[in-house]
Amino acid sequence: MKNRRLQDWVNARLRAEPPRAKSLLVTIWGDAIVPHGGEAALSSIIDLAACFGASDRLVRTSIFRLTRDGWLVGARDGRRSYYKLTADGRRKVDHAYRRIYSPPAPSWDGNWLIAIIPPNTMMDKPRDNLRRELGWEGFGILGPGLFARPGGDRDTVTDIIKSFRATDKVVVFNAKELPEGKGAGARDLVRECWNLNAMANSYRTFVRQYTPALKLLSETADLDPEQAFTSRILVLHAFRRVLLKDPQLPSALLPQGWPGLAAYELTREIYRVSREASEQYLQNTVETQRGPFPVEDASFKKRFAK
Repeated sequence: MKNRRLQDWVNARLRAEPPRAKSLLVTIWGDAIVPHGGEAALSSIIDLAACFGASDRLVRTSIFRLTRDGWLVGARDGRRSYYKLTADGRRKVDHAYRRIYSPPAPSWDGNWLIAIIPPNTMMDKPRDNLRRELGWEGFGILGPGLFARPGGDRDTVTDIIKSFRATDKVVVFNAKELPEGKGAGARDLVRECWNLNAMANSYRTFVRQYTPALKLLSETADLDPEQAFTSRILVLHAFRRVLLKDPQLPSALLPQGWPGLAAYELTREIYRVSREASEQYLQNTVETQRGPFPVEDASFKKRFAK
């Protein structure tokens, strides 16, 4: 039986910030479909998206656009259609969700990851797309074609550059501030390259808006599976939107009381209390070309692990 107060909260959030269908489907795919093999029937995706007020027509249009943009690939079996992520779509989802489920970096060894795109080496559109992906990986812009972030995973950046077939066009290397600087230069650089005040305000707004959901979910003894799924995706979608604008800088370079950790912990707790019932809803709702929805893979249990 549905919790009326929880449903009122869900409805209020959907009215206040109705999610864009295309972005919502990426969240649903990355969080709910990928750990079960990555494939789902179009009819199942329509049913899942209906929990958020998305119409049949809107979902079909969004699936078409995701396919056109290289995120999804479809297959037909009789009159039924099935979709799964392309290799590039899976790469983008894996990179994003690795950041979402992992706790903020507690320490920093002083190393910077630098990427340089020399002028006239790439066409404008691929260059802009690469710059956007580097931004999602936390890189700030130091100057034209010059990007940097403290710490970071060099293998992930190399993988991104390979996907653009730009390994011979982009230079990536590590750098470290001279000890005479005592870290002051790094902190000044962070203030110049990243708008930390705006980021902190986004996190505080998120915590204020989604804390009631944790209370309502925790107080519900027997969660309705559909409500659990809707709550899980809503909070993850909102957290994803905030987090992917956050460079996730080391704590040594952030102001005291940084609210990113509180936002992460809130998301983790909502995920924890809604996980079991939401998985039940997925098992009852989603079909694949091979039949019932497969059980989750081993990586699912590692999400938000302490």
